[in-house]
Amino acid sequence: MIKFLLHFLLFSCTAGVAKNPSPIDDVDVRDYPELIKRCNENSCCVSSAKHIQQNKGFVLKEDATCPENYQRDMLKCISSYKWCEPVKK
Repeated sequence: MIKFLLHFLLFSCTAGVAKNPSPIDDVDVRDYPELIKRCNENSCCVSSAKHIQQNKGFVLKEDATCPENYQRDMLKCISSYKWCEPVKK
C-alpha cells in the first residue's frame, strides 16, 4: 500500500510539469523556429525564444560571453534561454 501511494504521489507531482527543452548544441543560435521547437512546448522557454527573436539576439551557449555592444539577458524562469542582444542606446 505504501509503495502504491509513493508511486501515486510521484506521478501526481510530475504529471502537470512541462517538458524540459531539448539540448541546442547542434542548433544555429539564430534559428528561431528551431529554438522554439526545441522548447517542447515549455512556456518559459518559448517566451524566451520569442524575446530573442524580437530583440534580434542570439542564444548564448554554455561558458560563452557576449561580444562587444551586446548585453546578456534571460527571463526569470528556470527553463529560459540565456542570450545576447544589442545594447539599447
